[in-house]
Amino acid sequence: MMKTTARKGFPAIKGVRWFNVAVLTITPAIALYGILHASARRETILFSAAYYIFTMLGKCYPPMFCFQG
Repeated sequence: MMKTTARKGFPAIKGVRWFNVAVLTITPAIALYGILHASARRETILFSAAYYIFTMLGKCYPPMFCFQG
């Protein structure tokens, strides 16, 4: 029999969702493996920096396209 615990304001915990645990642990493990075992190329570093900057800008760049409401 599985024990359920409940806290004020939170739903009862009924068990572990193993698929979510696998996704949240295997994905970073694969990324860590890739970081440690792959050589960094200049093109990849420049692309990742540009991708980071452009995704940080979001939908409101230039400011005249921001939603005014």
